[in-house]
Amino acid sequence: MKYKFLNKQEEEKAIIHILETLLDNSVPYSGEHRKEQWEKGWAENLESGDSTPKYFGKYKVNRLNGRFVYGVSKIVAQDTISGKSLKLILVQRIMDLIGRNLLMQ
Repeated sequence: MKYKFLNKQEEEKAIIHILETLLDNSVPYSGEHRKEQWEKGWAENLESGDSTPKYFGKYKVNRLNGRFVYGVSKIVAQDTISGKSLKLILVQRIMDLIGRNLLMQ
């Protein structure tokens, strides 16, 4: 698994991009309304013998041991998944940033 940790400036830029993506109403979100699409995607994976979701490797930045990393391959995305959901990690990070900003005011 090859990866590179982001420096502070790259990490802040990545967080801003993630927040903008999460707040973009045109980005599809998961839920019951996408069940048919979900089943179709997993059927394609089953048919091809590839159990890796197509969205793995979609983004350049991943998380590894609580830090952001640039991954070189889809394997990094697979290997960095933990028991926490991406949203929970992001919410925790956002709350940390908000808390810091409030303390500075």
